[in-house]
Amino acid sequence: MRQANGRREHKPPLWFRCPAPGTEADHIHPWSRGGATELWNGQLLCRQHNRRKSNCVPSPLYRWRLARRRKKY
Repeated sequence: MRQANGRREHKPPLWFRCPAPGTEADHIHPWSRGGATELWNGQLLCRQHNRRKSNCVPSPLYRWRLARRRKKY
């Protein structure tokens, strides 16, 4: 939560970050698909977006954009 300043980290390509507070930890690469339970593989999401993501594996572009955004906060 400290890493993301309490805000959820998912951001659509052509929109702003969700204003809802991040309340749930999520594996970027899902644990059920071999993702590690490490800080680098975690992201903060609101409940709605965590349920929507489910166990989908994000694209390399999504992971690159997230890493780039994280350098700013």
